[in-house]
Amino acid sequence: MSLLNKSLSEAQQILKCGNLSDFTILMIEYDVSVMQSVEFLMGPLLIEIERPMNEPLGLVLSNNFKLYEQTTLQNEDINLNGIFIRQILPASISDRCGALNIGDQILTIDETVIENGLYTPDDVINLLDTNNGRGYTQIQILPATAIARKRGLVLLKF
Repeated sequence: MSLLNKSLSEAQQILKCGNLSDFTILMIEYDVSVMQSVEFLMGPLLIEIERPMNEPLGLVLSNNFKLYEQTTLQNEDINLNGIFIRQILPASISDRCGALNIGDQILTIDETVIENGLYTPDDVINLLDTNNGRGYTQIQILPATAIARKRGLVLLKF
């Protein structure tokens, strides 16, 4: 049964009553073109991530990120300061949402400004783990692709 164009209550009713067996197989589909459009952003992006029971996001953070500049004469490493996503744990909320990528810079968390250099990666993880009581977290990021594009750089993988 397709749940396409169904309201939330209609979809819930179908899931509750639409199957006579003890299990249901779901095929989850999302519009990848929305996430692909992030690749062409030049500025910050505000992401709202649902977090039932304040489940950890599954991020490993770093206070610097290495970009690689290609020149005709030499290759230069450029280190950027800030708080960056170093790793996204497989099957975590962050991995499943698909909006966060390695190298994205975290600018704000629930309106707390991170980019001023006062926070360590551990401080930011503590902010992320703090229960805000809303069931979701807002994170403003500067996508790694935007950082690289602004500098005319190519991303170096961790």
